[in-house]
Amino acid sequence: MVKPIIRPEVRADWTAPDEGCKLELSTSIDGLVHQLASIAGDPATGEVWFEFYVNNQSVQVPIREISSLLASVPELKTWQARVIASAERDA
Repeated sequence: MVKPIIRPEVRADWTAPDEGCKLELSTSIDGLVHQLASIAGDPATGEVWFEFYVNNQSVQVPIREISSLLASVPELKTWQARVIASAERDA
């Protein structure tokens, strides 16, 4: 069974906690504010992390690793080019 997809407006708020800088991504769904994820900077290393929660546990994945993974998937680039070309033809 496919779950419905929602694409709400995302709000971004910068904070400067003691452990570094953080961009908090949140949205409002049915009148309730939900934290979606964060972009966190480590002041000790300068590393930038994508942070989300699983079972109330913070999970951080390096942004550089996500970027590298996306760049290494040729099927993604092919699919994206096809979708953009189709959208441009339909515009």
